[in-house]
Amino acid sequence: MPDFEFKLIGIAANGDFVATELVGTGTSTGPAIIPGRDPIPPSGRHVEFGMAGFFRLTPEGLVAKERYHYDRLTMIQQLNPPS
Repeated sequence: MPDFEFKLIGIAANGDFVATELVGTGTSTGPAIIPGRDPIPPSGRHVEFGMAGFFRLTPEGLVAKERYHYDRLTMIQQLNPPS
């Protein structure tokens, strides 16, 4: 998804840990590689799905670790709707 972007909905921090709520959007222009399933061919469809990002910061405030989780079911349904 060359036009993939995400919008920050909310953020919470405690010490060196930061959690975010995001909405990801983009257009399917190439195969969607999703762990645990065969690639979904490009469809030209626009998708929008919920995400969460988690970060651990260094004492200098730089990102030391990051993890993202996303709503795979919603994304798959939008990329490959039932016929």
